[in-house]
Amino acid sequence: MSDDGLIEVRCKGVSRRYADGTRTITALDGFTDTFRSGETVAVTGPSGSGKSTLLGLLAALDYADDGTIHLGETELGSLSTVEQTQLRAERISYLGSEHNLLPILSVYENISLALSLKRLAEAEIDRRIRENLRRVDLWDLAYRRPAELSSGERARAAIARALASDNPVLIADEPTAHLDAEDAERIARLLAAAASDGRHLVIFATHDPVVASYADRTVRLRSDARSPERGSA
Repeated sequence: MSDDGLIEVRCKGVSRRYADGTRTITALDGFTDTFRSGETVAVTGPSGSGKSTLLGLLAALDYADDGTIHLGETELGSLSTVEQTQLRAERISYLGSEHNLLPILSVYENISLALSLKRLAEAEIDRRIRENLRRVDLWDLAYRRPAELSSGERARAAIARALASDNPVLIADEPTAHLDAEDAERIARLLAAAASDGRHLVIFATHDPVVASYADRTVRLRSDARSPERGSA
């Protein structure tokens, strides 16, 4: 992070390949771009174009085969798996399409568990949970378990958990994949608003052009070469 607290994520020539029997599949090939605080970026492209692969690399969930990814001054490829986990706890919030809420815990408890990793005081944890559940219009359901919520409500709960962590980078992989059009747009607005303070960077993958339109700009991946095309939503 820079002295003013802002952050850049710089990708240069990033490639990722996977073995599939006797074949090698290139999931991402030579991706280069820079993402900055205050941006909401939509990553789009057809199925198999490398959207999830790219977001997994940006979230320090995987390692690139070629190229580099810097989060501020930290080169993600140089980190051990333990250091990756610590980086995600402190600087990166990651949302998958399944939301990853623990079924035996209430929404409040799910968020509290995530915040406990930050060693915050109980009063601060409670303040953050209340503030962010109200932010996503979910405080009335704070003590319900995920099975008692709709898909849209579970998605909002996962976003509240990410916002409560207050990490400078929020990465979401198809966060609206299982939602109807109304809920999908609601989630897209919340993601866009998360970066509006200028201190946070939001990157999300989507196949939905309406959801992508809420981003400040769009990075389109092609399925042939997995290389990016820049555009604006």
